[in-house]
Amino acid sequence: MIRYSLSIAVLGVLLSLCRMGIQLSHELVKHSQLLQPVVADWWTSIAWVLSTYLLLRYMVPLLFFPLDVFVPYQQVANYPESSSSRVNASRKEWANEMQRRRQLGLPAFSSPFPNGWFAVCKSRDLKLAQVVPLNVLGKNLVLFRGLDGQAYITDAYCPHLGANMGVLGQVTGGNELQCPFHGWTFRGDTGQCTHIPYCTTDKYPSQAKVQAHNVVERNGDVFLWHDSEGREPSWTVEELPDLDQYYSAGQLTHTVRCHISEIPENGADFAHFSMLHEQSMLAGPDLNTCRGLLGRMMTHKWSPSGWSVGQDEGERHIISFSLALETYLGTKISESRKVSIFDKLNVSVQQIGPAYVTLTAKMPYLLDGIFIQTIVPEEQFLQRVTHTLMVKKTNQMLLAKFYLKSEQNQFERDVAMWNHKTYLTRPVLLKEDGPIRKYRQWYSQFYSPKSDDIKSPDKDW
Repeated sequence: MIRYSLSIAVLGVLLSLCRMGIQLSHELVKHSQLLQPVVADWWTSIAWVLSTYLLLRYMVPLLFFPLDVFVPYQQVANYPESSSSRVNASRKEWANEMQRRRQLGLPAFSSPFPNGWFAVCKSRDLKLAQVVPLNVLGKNLVLFRGLDGQAYITDAYCPHLGANMGVLGQVTGGNELQCPFHGWTFRGDTGQCTHIPYCTTDKYPSQAKVQAHNVVERNGDVFLWHDSEGREPSWTVEELPDLDQYYSAGQLTHTVRCHISEIPENGADFAHFSMLHEQSMLAGPDLNTCRGLLGRMMTHKWSPSGWSVGQDEGERHIISFSLALETYLGTKISESRKVSIFDKLNVSVQQIGPAYVTLTAKMPYLLDGIFIQTIVPEEQFLQRVTHTLMVKKTNQMLLAKFYLKSEQNQFERDVAMWNHKTYLTRPVLLKEDGPIRKYRQWYSQFYSPKSDDIKSPDKDW
């Protein structure tokens, strides 16, 4: 109940204000010479119903339930004004046109997708015996939870006549998936066919199997292992310590049109913090707005430090660094007064592999939580990015949602850049830009010199 105490207090205030407003309206109507008391009673009933609906529809979810926001890439961009010749084009049409016009640079990698673990689903969203189709990493896969409680991922298409088992497939026999077309059944752990209902013999063709993929569940996510050469996992995602002491305040999901490496590369791009994230997080994601007076009423100074790559054999897939946030009132940091309650936000960042980042954030009395960022390539240049905020059970739900909304505003400023930029293999860099070159060298370890990946439709590899 501690995490809901502020929400309960806010709800109590809102109910009191509603009651006072209704009573005032009732008195005004009752003393009017034009309306009878029966009309006053009718008005009171309508007001109570309307107030109750608004509280249940909007305020109760805001105060007591985790946030769940989805933002497609076409909603985060700057498009031509209405004077354009294509004024009737939708935002999605404009986004697709910008994608066609953009000349995507050829990343200096040998395969479309990096090797590593990818969080493809929240564990809580995969129910017992549930079957979910997946379109990730340029492949069609099927995810299901067996009756034994384990999560399994196999190729989606049945080797018999090509039915997609992610659509109307059923879980049978513990950890087996049955094709909805002819009833062929496959083990989730090996992909081997175990039953063909109309076959007169127990000996099935050796080709009667699908590829089964490595799956683990960590920190509330279902992870899929991808390797372009089909090799077994060389590292794993570790459990976050004491995660049972945290609860989920919600999640943000964005789709982004860029190369996967550019998103976590943001952490090594020190120079961009002052351009995109100095303006108040309360000013929203639109750079045209937040660079105005509203964005300068409160400003932020981000100070990265301690950027390093794991040196031990089992830690070379990890990057660590720290971020310190100072918040100021005023239009210029150099002429502003530091806001003492906001000047102690410290963030410890770890990137684990190519697509998993944890940001442990601590602010005295206000925040003790972990932002978890996961990236899943749906196509080579289309990423699905999810931010989940886990906060200590002593933290307030309402405040936690405020931090999550602030993260959305800051992240969408980056998305506006990624959706339109090109990937430069040889960028012109300064020392002050940060360890971008070192980051790219580190990231290249996740690509194979040989690749069995299907060629991406976005680029001729």
